[in-house]
Formats: sequence, C-alpha cells, structure tokens
Amino acid sequence: MYSLNTVISSKFQIIGKRKCETCDNEVNIIRTSFAGKEMEVSNCLACETKKIEEECNEFFLEREKRKAAEIFERYSFISDDLKEATFDNYVPDHESKAEAKKKAMWYAKNFEKIVNKQYDFQSLLFIGGFGLGKSHLAYSIAEAVKQQGYVAIFMDTPSLLRVIRESYDKNSKFTESEILEACFKADLLVLDDVGAEYVKNDGSESWATDKLFQVVYSRMGKPTIYTTNYSAAELVEKYGQPAGGRIVSRMTKGTEVVKFEGADYRTRGF
Repeated sequence: MYSLNTVISSKFQIIGKRKCETCDNEVNIIRTSFAGKEMEVSNCLACETKKIEEECNEFFLEREKRKAAEIFERYSFISDDLKEATFDNYVPDHESKAEAKKKAMWYAKNFEKIVNKQYDFQSLLFIGGFGLGKSHLAYSIAEAVKQQGYVAIFMDTPSLLRVIRESYDKNSKFTESEILEACFKADLLVLDDVGAEYVKNDGSESWATDKLFQVVYSRMGKPTIYTTNYSAAELVEKYGQPAGGRIVSRMTKGTEVVKFEGADYRTRGF
C-alpha cells in the first residue's frame, strides 16, 4: 500500500471497499498508477486527519508549556548552592532523610508512569524543619524530570506571588492569567517553601491566600511537589479558615507526605 500523498495520477479506479481497523469507517480501495507502476491505495482519511490534528495539538501544547517555563526561568531566584543540587550530592544523616532521598529518586525515575496516572498518587509533600534538604531533593527531581524532556517549573512560593503581583504593572511582559496558566500547564510544578510568604492573618482571606489557592487548585490531579517547614495544622492556622483548610485539603489530595527529621545541615560546625 502507498500513501495517497505519494500518488500523482489522473487515472484511478475504485475496485472495492474495506472497513478501517481503527475507526470502522468504510474506506475505498483505489487502483492507480505512478511512474508506470500499478498500485493500490486504501488510506483512511478520517484517521489521517485525526493524526494530523493530534500532532498539531501536541505541538502547540508543548510550545505553550515551554513558554510557561520561560516565565519562571526569567524571574525565579534560585541560590547558587541549590543550582548545584543533585541526588548524588545529597548525603542523608538521618534515617528519614535516607527514605526521603529514596522516594525522591523513585519519583523522578517513574515520572512517566506518574504523569499517566498509573499510581494512586501524583504529588509529594516534603515536610520538616529548616535545613533538612527538602528543597535540595525537590530541585533534584525537577532537574531529572527536565532531562526526560518534560517541562518542570521550580519556584519558591514568595517569588511566585511576587511575579504575580508584578504582572499587574502595565509594563509587565506577562499577565496574571499567563502566569497562572503556566503553573497549570507544566508537567511538574515544584512549589517550594509553602508558608514562607507573608499572609495577613486577621481572620480574612488575603490576596496571597487567594492566589495560592488558585495555583494549588489548578494542580489537583497533576504532578506537584510541595515543600514546607509547617505542619498541616500550622498551615491551616497561618492561612485562616476556611481558606487554610481548603488549601491544605487540596495540597494533600493525591499526595504522599514525606517527613524530614534530623539536624540542620547549614548549622553544622557551629
């Protein structure tokens, strides 16, 4: 069989019909000739059209995701020591850290299956005190996922909210909706240091709380990694009710909690 795209002929004859094995549509079997050679052509135009549409949609989706990542690569502040973070140079000094590293490496290795929802969870929540390596492992996952060809965005929560706020400036190159859409479209979003942002805690929902809820809500069912120094109860208290409860509820849905314990590696030697 030859593709219709290779046939240039004014002479052809319909010699039969067949049922497409993919879509069950009836397809003509055509006898024609090309360069003096007789051939039969029987391509399902419906399937070919659908394939082209899917390829176009995939191309545009990938382009949008890449554009989304550019927003954060331009405005995200990542310290020099974190840029050097890898699984190899994370040295656990506590059993919980060793388990966390094992889980992080497994997550990165199995990301394709996670994206395709082959497990009953899609996200990770790293909880623990300061200097235990939560950001180190989260960044290592993001970089490993990028190497697999996926779009991964790493952003600490205060910087994310700053970028959204700066989008309100008339000279901003990005709108709020583009930033929120970027968070939604990424294959993996790492939201680092949840709770470190300033939130007005007077019983009313603040702007920061509202924006954080929008981001967290948009990531439900999509691979996301959260890191925080706060417990779930402390986050609820920080954001107030009912907002805090809604944020924590959505952060933990479809999420495996990984707890870090041990000494702050930044203060070793003091």
